[in-house]
Amino acid sequence: MKRLLSSVSVVLTLLFFLAAPASAAEINLIWDANAESDLAGYRVYLGAKAGGPYTRIAEVPSEVEPKFTYSVPGENEKTYFFVVTAYDVSGNESGYSNEVSVFVDESAPLVPKGLKIFVIVVP
Repeated sequence: MKRLLSSVSVVLTLLFFLAAPASAAEINLIWDANAESDLAGYRVYLGAKAGGPYTRIAEVPSEVEPKFTYSVPGENEKTYFFVVTAYDVSGNESGYSNEVSVFVDESAPLVPKGLKIFVIVVP
């Protein structure tokens, strides 16, 4: 377990979905899987400010896809900070991954999706 978290790079893939104005947002995290043979899983941490301190909010076993969904508790206009660690079967834990953050504002309209550009060359 020499470089436990060397390949883990947390990416915030989906900022949030809102089904209705009163619904809670969901934040989806994904990261690259580690290749160590003794890997047991990952721990997901949440912080209230950049650089921590962080609180562990979940464990993701190594047998499942390296991702996690956090349901925001309905607090509007707040920034959430996340990091992930890897841990092995002996309980050794890596350092924190890169930190990712997202600002959740449930009062704002949804972000437009599917933007494309088409170029038509006219002779």
